[in-house]
Amino acid sequence: MSRVLDVVRMHLLVRLTFVTLPLIILGGAFALTLAIFALIPSDGIKIAGAGQAPLWYFLSVGVMAQTRTFPFSQAMSTTRREFFLGTMLTGLLASGALAALFVVLGLIEKATDGWGMNGRMYFIDDFGGGNVAVAFLAYLVIAMLAFTTGLTFATVYKRFKVLGLWAAIAGVVVALLLAIVAITKTSSWPAVGDFLIDAGPLGLAAIGVAVIAVVGLADYLVLRRTQP
Repeated sequence: MSRVLDVVRMHLLVRLTFVTLPLIILGGAFALTLAIFALIPSDGIKIAGAGQAPLWYFLSVGVMAQTRTFPFSQAMSTTRREFFLGTMLTGLLASGALAALFVVLGLIEKATDGWGMNGRMYFIDDFGGGNVAVAFLAYLVIAMLAFTTGLTFATVYKRFKVLGLWAAIAGVVVALLLAIVAITKTSSWPAVGDFLIDAGPLGLAAIGVAVIAVVGLADYLVLRRTQP
């Protein structure tokens, strides 16, 4: 376990990746969105998704966690299993901190009637269905899924280079297209919509956890034969 924590410390040595840049992106998106809200003359609800930018930045965090730290960890005689567990733990900690910050901002947004301008950036009621714990879990899963996806694609690139990366991306795109075609051909979109509504934020978060587990397993299997 101590070696796993060493990997966590390795990642956090570069605070720019896990702390500084997410806060800069969050602050910039927040300030820009507030300015846009102030310029909109309408008294109706003003909705913007720019506040979610740090969540998607975690794709890049996953990529940098692999490309910057993996070679260094191998030079320190860390096993691939220890690197994987330490990296996933680092991603979980960073995702949890960001999710907590989003919940706090969402509560402030709700208490101030959308920053005094009826604006919506953090959608705490939509993400959590009115439950703060569920909203936290939803944000955590989104950030962690982005992190794990970035980490896995970076590992595929390290193992199979550009051709393997594009093959992996193409495989994911083809799988999604086949799923869309199958749903369309069978006229199942209403059933899919009903399923998503019935699942609710907690059910969707559970699905996200399952996807993270599958993507993480794929990353570990590739990582076992990846050279620094």
